[in-house]
Amino acid sequence: MQLKIEIIIIGGGVGGLATAYYLSRTGNYKILVLEKENQMGRHASGKNAGMLRQGVSHGELIPFIQETRRILQNPPVDWIHQNVFSQTGSVLIGNSELLRPISKSLAAHEIEFGISESAESFPSHLKNILKEHPVANFLYTPSDGIIDSNLLLENLRSGAEKRGVVFHANSFVKKIEDQNGEWVVSCPTEKFSAPILINAAGAWAGEVGKLCGSKYQSLNSYRRHLYQFSSEDFSKSASWPFVWDIQNEFYFRPRHDGWLLSAGDEELHPPAEPQVDKRIEQLLFEKKNYLFSSLKIGLLQNTWSCLRTKSANGIFFVDWDSEKKGLFWVAGLGGHGISVSLAVGKLAANKILQRNF
Repeated sequence: MQLKIEIIIIGGGVGGLATAYYLSRTGNYKILVLEKENQMGRHASGKNAGMLRQGVSHGELIPFIQETRRILQNPPVDWIHQNVFSQTGSVLIGNSELLRPISKSLAAHEIEFGISESAESFPSHLKNILKEHPVANFLYTPSDGIIDSNLLLENLRSGAEKRGVVFHANSFVKKIEDQNGEWVVSCPTEKFSAPILINAAGAWAGEVGKLCGSKYQSLNSYRRHLYQFSSEDFSKSASWPFVWDIQNEFYFRPRHDGWLLSAGDEELHPPAEPQVDKRIEQLLFEKKNYLFSSLKIGLLQNTWSCLRTKSANGIFFVDWDSEKKGLFWVAGLGGHGISVSLAVGKLAANKILQRNF
């Protein structure tokens, strides 16, 4: 049996869920979200570090990060979790050449920040960690913070479900056909058709594009590792800003009564479940001991990896396919996905609803 609906979204990560959520708010359409895993957001959307950082190298992204932050600070009434965002601030570390263009972008978007060559203004325990850094140029943005990614995913799904969006997990897409102006999507036991197909498949977006016959292929996925450690005295650091060395690519932040660390590794990886590479743990400790030797961490509690998917220019692709009618892309969010997610969902919904179908 082939079930006909109006919009099919492939991918139950934050891009697909945000798009489904805002489409359900702005139009009365039959929408289906297909996710190949047994739960929504099982890959990068649910495994990221949750850091909302406005000081980014691509200044074009800042308005989208600002919009997402604004929504998080004033959440919609239909969200079951209202406190998803914690404003902790952030500290970026790098030489003046790296920090100067970021500070200019922050200033252009009227975002409060401060630059210093001294760590004296930070809380005493954090100051002791930062003052030993070999670079010692700090950019502090007080309005940055932490997003609880899993609660955000729950909000988007529950809000969309209340307005009739249907979610199918364990729905691996094996075939996509363009038949007389309808996209026919075949899963192992079911077929669905709709005039609008949204490709929000994350690291698998390129493969979905190939199934659609699209020529847009400029997406690459990269593996990154994260490490959860216990803390010897979490009470002193629970409210600290997250710290990100953008010159040496290393970050740490308080998380779950301990520490979340990453060596900032970025290795090309095919669209598949990424396995943990034990060699990265050695890199993590080498960087940590060189950059933040006074950071006291406890036992290693958990290690995981996820894929970040980027376009060739590092800017996400949220638009209609240039050749395939009815195919819309929400792709290439890697590295900034959770920070731009809500603005991207609104943008996608607006572009889709502007086209008469």
